[in-house]
Amino acid sequence: MIDANEHERAAMVLASKRAGEFIESLGVTDMLKWSPEEWKQFIEVICTGYVDTLVDLRLDIEKRRARGMLLSDSVQGAISAAMNKIRTVG
Repeated sequence: MIDANEHERAAMVLASKRAGEFIESLGVTDMLKWSPEEWKQFIEVICTGYVDTLVDLRLDIEKRRARGMLLSDSVQGAISAAMNKIRTVG
């Protein structure tokens, strides 16, 4: 990802962790040996981890906003941009 913001980087870290856990759970690190279903699951783990993190961050922001703990416009803008990316992909 080009010029990932702090929230996108956090989402990538979590998605990477989940991807590693998935590979360990398979017990097969040679991806050439994976079945089409295992590949599908791998991609789902990565995408879900990424999107879930961004959604969780967004929910946290909305909770803070409701409590009167507003974020700066630049941070809010970065999160909105990330959420728009998700919507266009989904």
